Amino acid sequence: MKLYLLFSLIASAQSYSSFMGGSVAPTTPAFRRAATSSRSRSSLVMYEPSNDPPYNNPSSNNMWTVLSTTERWISDTLLGLNQGGGVGGGKNPYARKEVSYVCEMTDEGAMTVAGIFRRLREARELGQTHGMGEEDRLLERGESYQPGTLRQTQVIVIPNYGEMLDNFNVFDNLVQVINQARRNARDYVTDIALEKIDEKMHSNEIGERDWVVSVNFAHLHPKFGEKTPEQILQEMKEEEEEGEVDLNLKAYKERREAARRSPYPTLVIEVMASPPPDFGNNLKAQREQPQEDAAPPKDESDVTPEDVQKLEALFGQSAAMNHPKNEKSSDPDDEAFFDAIGKVTGIDEISLVTPMILAQNWIAEHDKAFDAETCAFTASDARYVDEGYEFVFTNLAMQASKFLQPDKTKEAMKAGQRQYMVMSNFLSSSATSMAKFGCEVENIIDALPELKGKVHIEIFHPEHILPERRASVPIFALEWSNL
Repeated sequence: MKLYLLFSLIASAQSYSSFMGGSVAPTTPAFRRAATSSRSRSSLVMYEPSNDPPYNNPSSNNMWTVLSTTERWISDTLLGLNQGGGVGGGKNPYARKEVSYVCEMTDEGAMTVAGIFRRLREARELGQTHGMGEEDRLLERGESYQPGTLRQTQVIVIPNYGEMLDNFNVFDNLVQVINQARRNARDYVTDIALEKIDEKMHSNEIGERDWVVSVNFAHLHPKFGEKTPEQILQEMKEEEEEGEVDLNLKAYKERREAARRSPYPTLVIEVMASPPPDFGNNLKAQREQPQEDAAPPKDESDVTPEDVQKLEALFGQSAAMNHPKNEKSSDPDDEAFFDAIGKVTGIDEISLVTPMILAQNWIAEHDKAFDAETCAFTASDARYVDEGYEFVFTNLAMQASKFLQPDKTKEAMKAGQRQYMVMSNFLSSSATSMAKFGCEVENIIDALPELKGKVHIEIFHPEHILPERRASVPIFALEWSNL
C-alpha cells in the first residue's frame, strides 16, 4: 500500500509539472504502472481524461492520450525495425535514449509557429550551454579531459490545429518554409556575430572555442506523402516521358512515406553539440604561447580570413555609430554635472532616452500611417534570429486572437491594428538582413491559410536605403488589412 501511494504521488507530481511547464509526458515504467493502478482503483488524479486540459473545448484531443499514442507508435515502429534485423546485430541505429515528448495544444497558426521557434531556440541554447560547460571543465582539468558531445531529441505533437491535421500539404509547406528561413538566416549580419568578431580582433587572449551546435527539424503526419491532383498529374506526365517505371523504387518510396505517417501532426527536433574540428592546432600550446610583439611581415597582396573579419567589424561599427542622435544640452552646469559622474564611475555618457522612446518619437514625426488610437508599441532585446521569429509571431498571435474572431466589433478592430515592434539589438547594423528577415516572415505568414493576405509588413532601419524609413532604431511594423 505504501508503494502504491508513493507511485501515485510521483505520477501526480509529474503530471502537474508537465501541465504547468509545457506538457512533457513522463515515460518511466513506474509512471505507467502507477497510472494503471490508479485508474483501476478510481482515484482522481490530474492525468485522468476527465481532468485533461483544455477544459473549455470538448472537441480538442486529449493531451495525455495524444502523447501516449504517439509514444506507443514510435516505440512500435522502432521495435519493428529492430526485429527486422537492423544494423549492428538487430539494433536500430536510429533509436535515441534521450527523447522527450511535448504537446502543443494551441489551435491557432501564429501561436503554433511561435511555439516551434521557441522550441528551436531552447534546443540551440541547450547546445550552447553544454559547449560552454565543457570548455570550462577542459580549462579546469587540462588537455587530458575529453569533452563529451550532446545529442537529444524532442518530439512535438500538434493535435488541435485543424489546418495541419486535415491537410498534409499545408503542414508540409509550413515546415519547408520555416526550414528555408532558417537556412537563409546564416547570411544575416547579426549583432552577436559582430561582437564576437570585434572581441577576437581586439583581444590578445585565446578565448573559448565556439562549439558546433546543429539543430535538425523534421516532420511526421497521418497523411504523409499525400499528393495534390496537380502533383499526381505531373508524376503521370513524367512517367509517360520516361517510358518505364521502376517498381522497386516506387515500392521503396511508398514504404518510406508510410513509416512517417504518425497518429498526429508531429515535429521532431534534434540538437547536437560537438567540439569544433581540430585542424592540427594544439589548444594548450595556443593558450600558453606568449604573444609576440611584432608579427612577421607578409605580402600586401595576401588577403586572409582575419582581414575580412576585421573589415566586417569596422563596417558594422560605422553603421552602428552613425545613427541619428538627440542634441546635447548646451547648459554648462549640466555638462559639469555629467562630467563629474563620468570621472567617478567611468561612464562616458548617460542617456535617459530608451530605444522605445526613440522609436515612438521618430514614428510620430515621420510615419504618415501612425495613429495614436490604432497603433501599439512593443519592444524586444532579441539578438538571435530564432528569438526574433518567436517575438514577431508571439505578437502576431496575440493580435490574431482578436482580429480573427467572428464576433469582433469596430472598437476592438481599431486598437492595435498597426503594431510597431522595436528591436534595438536585432540586425541593427544591416538593413539588408532586416529586409530579408521581413520577407521570410511574410513567407511564413502566407503558409498559414487563416493569415494569408491579411497582414502587411514594413521595415524601418537606421541604414535603410529610403530616407523616409531611416529610423533611429530597427522597427518591425505589422498592420492588419482585408479584415
